[in-house]
Amino acid sequence: MLARLGIAIYWLCCLLAAIIAGLGVAAWYDRFSTVSNGPIVIFFFAAAAAIVWGIGRAVRYVLAGT
Repeated sequence: MLARLGIAIYWLCCLLAAIIAGLGVAAWYDRFSTVSNGPIVIFFFAAAAAIVWGIGRAVRYVLAGT
């Protein structure tokens, strides 16, 4: 039962990470494409997405063992 919960939480974190990454690209494209700090904005969104994905991966490893 816990293995299935771990896998479900992992997929939810993957979805949330994809949304965060997509918002980062949209924010850069919409507002920051003409500003010189555009790559910094994408980096922070990508870092946030990677952290969320990493949390999901850790939960999956602990609960499902994979």
